[in-house]
Amino acid sequence: MTYQPPNPGYPAPQQPAGYGAQFAPPPVARPAGPSKLPAYLTAAVGALGLLAYLFSFGPLFNINTSMGPFGGAEMTASGLGYWTIAALVAALLALVGLIAKKDYTPIVAVAAVLGVLLVIGQLVNRPSVVTIGWALWIVLLLTLAQAGAAIGALLYE
Repeated sequence: MTYQPPNPGYPAPQQPAGYGAQFAPPPVARPAGPSKLPAYLTAAVGALGLLAYLFSFGPLFNINTSMGPFGGAEMTASGLGYWTIAALVAALLALVGLIAKKDYTPIVAVAAVLGVLLVIGQLVNRPSVVTIGWALWIVLLLTLAQAGAAIGALLYE
C-alpha cells in the first residue's frame, strides 16, 4: 500500500461502508395541495363582519344633556351606520366568494379597511356631549380584526 498525499492531483480516498455507515432518513412527504389559509381568512372576514353588524345594535353613543331646572335627557344611539355597512359588504362579498368560488379578495379588503377608517372617524369626530358606548369599542375591534384577515388573505394570494 502506498501513501497518497492530499493534493489536488490525486483523487480522495473512499471510505469503506461498514458497520458505522450513516444512512439518511427518508424525506418527509408533504401533501401537494394548495393551502387552505386564504379560505380560512376569508371565512373569518365574513364571520367578523357579521359580528360587527350584530354588535352595532348595542349602545354606540351616549348623549347626555341638561335642560335647565327640569333635569336632563339621556339618549343612547345605536343602529346601522356607514361603518357597519362597509363591514357588512366586506363580509357578504367574502362569504359569496367562498360559496361561488369567485375571487373578490381585493374588493373585500378595500371594504374592510374602509369600515375600520369609518369607525375611527366616528370615534374622532364626535361632539363633546357625546360619550362612546361599549358597543362601538367592540365594533372597532371586530372591524380591525376583519381588515387584518382581509389584508392577510390578499397578501397570501
